[in-house]
Amino acid sequence: MITGSAKVRIDEKGRLAIPNRFREALNASNGLVLTMHPHKHLSLYKKDAFEALKEKLLQMPNIGYIESHLQEVIIGCAEHVSLDSAGRIMVQNNLRMLAAIERETLFFGVGESIHIWDEKLWEQRNLVLLSRLQDGELSEQWKQLKI
Repeated sequence: MITGSAKVRIDEKGRLAIPNRFREALNASNGLVLTMHPHKHLSLYKKDAFEALKEKLLQMPNIGYIESHLQEVIIGCAEHVSLDSAGRIMVQNNLRMLAAIERETLFFGVGESIHIWDEKLWEQRNLVLLSRLQDGELSEQWKQLKI
């Protein structure tokens, strides 16, 4: 399981240094996949975890716009990446543009993936979500956790 957070600056060539805390978990894999997430951040998966997700998405009935869009976003934007000798991955321009990544990024380990957000976008979303939480907008499932 991948957990933790970190702040990383993307360099002028579009490379992101993967923080050491995450590298250990990723080095044991047989490849990495970087893709877009519908919430407008990037997700970095071990290849095996991404393949399992891809199979689930491809088994979804492709009858609606939303399901089709999810497939396009997650599968269609997927890029196979690898760590270079300095522990960096290359983030292609199209993915940087889709996720609005400019310079500063935030990494969040979330189980089977690492979410990579543009720092300013994450801060904006976080303020909105905190406001909604204060208004009690939580699902019953979350309320039962009593966190």
